[in-house]
Amino acid sequence: LDVLDRYLQRGRGLFVCLDPMRAPALGERLAAYGVALRGDVVVDPTARLYGGEDLTLKAELDRGGHPLVLAMGAAPLFSRTRTVEVVPGASGVTLLWSSRESWASSELGAAVSGHARFDPLRDRRGPLSLGIEAFTRFPGPEGDAERVAHVLAFGNAAFVSNGFLDYLGNRDLLTNGISWLARDREGIGAHKARRTPGVQQFYLSDEDGAGVVWLTAVLQPAVLLLIGLAITAR
Repeated sequence: LDVLDRYLQRGRGLFVCLDPMRAPALGERLAAYGVALRGDVVVDPTARLYGGEDLTLKAELDRGGHPLVLAMGAAPLFSRTRTVEVVPGASGVTLLWSSRESWASSELGAAVSGHARFDPLRDRRGPLSLGIEAFTRFPGPEGDAERVAHVLAFGNAAFVSNGFLDYLGNRDLLTNGISWLARDREGIGAHKARRTPGVQQFYLSDEDGAGVVWLTAVLQPAVLLLIGLAITAR
């Protein structure tokens, strides 16, 4: 942690991916750099992967103007994420959100079991911040300009693993984030997907899945039934 302190105070960049219940000492230290890693896990029923467990969700991009996000072709897919916010009074910007139907559960057993229920007395309703960039300024040596430490922080580490990296916008989020911190603006963009959406990968949210069920299992048969009854009656 002391090494990271010295590194950031020289005006460097840090890319942080921290799952729920992981590395509490790191989370506490990063508060000094404007990063608040909350002790919770996010549940988003409408953005979860259809047929999957409750805690895998598709984040929403904040198209507010940050170059890292604007260059992404798709939003990332997170599995078991916590909320990450800019510390009040600190400088920073939110990059990713959950939906309005989401909530943050402080029942951390949910991160292990994969299931959580909303408790209005304990949990926070969405939209919730899932990824940020925070800035901290330090005075430079005498006669030099001030130094600015940049921290990109996300409440999930699984999106950079082999199992998730090639889905949706995960690879773009990783490579664009590293390019942004390295001040390599030419390296930021929507990169060619190794798994083509609709061919090697198919994402269906819980809301999309419910729509498909209503369309194919309810509405279409109902229309055919009405047509049959009309013909029979005639």
